[in-house]
Amino acid sequence: MAETPSLFEQACIAHGWDTPAKFIRAFEETAVLLAEPTTVTARQVRRWWRDVPPPTPRARAWRVIHAMLGVNPVELGFPNPPPGVTVERAPLLAQEGSSVDRRAFLADSIG
Repeated sequence: MAETPSLFEQACIAHGWDTPAKFIRAFEETAVLLAEPTTVTARQVRRWWRDVPPPTPRARAWRVIHAMLGVNPVELGFPNPPPGVTVERAPLLAQEGSSVDRRAFLADSIG
């Protein structure tokens, strides 16, 4: 019997991040764009997808997730934000239907 995906996992799948590897790649690209020095492991992604409620991400990861999905992580099932996080308006970097190629954007802006 298959488990019902969590709200967070459903949001990730809707953006095409249906494996931890795809999510990690998008997470790292977004972290670079935001200048947030943070990383995530496949184990952590799986815990965020499967645990109810998922463990609260660190502050920097919280901001990256918020920017990736354009939704406050609380709305995706995460507990309250970690101390010191204020994310009223995170930049929306991943929009459905967006024609921006992140790799090209990064290459153009860095190189």
